Amino acid sequence: MGSTIREVMQTFLAYLDLAGTANLQADLQLKLSGADSYTGYLRLDHGTATIYEGEAPQPNLTIKCTFEVMQAVARGEKDPLQAFILGEIQASGDINLGMRLLSLLKIP
Repeated sequence: MGSTIREVMQTFLAYLDLAGTANLQADLQLKLSGADSYTGYLRLDHGTATIYEGEAPQPNLTIKCTFEVMQAVARGEKDPLQAFILGEIQASGDINLGMRLLSLLKIP
């Protein structure tokens, strides 16, 4: 599961409870560093989610970490909140949005 950036992003979409985003419109910028660097964003629009490459025009929340950390979170090997507390994931912007999205992630 999730050996490429696209696969990791698709895994997160599969884990996201989209019904919980029905009244939400936001862009979540993702910047991954390391050997597999990536810049893209997730657009949430009233119950739908779409992945785009590049910079979001006006992101509501920006998440920065290494691909390896994101991959470990997607695999359920690392708790995203603990990774944030330990500084392995950095977030800027609407942190309340991040907490809301975290509660909507159903990672096995």
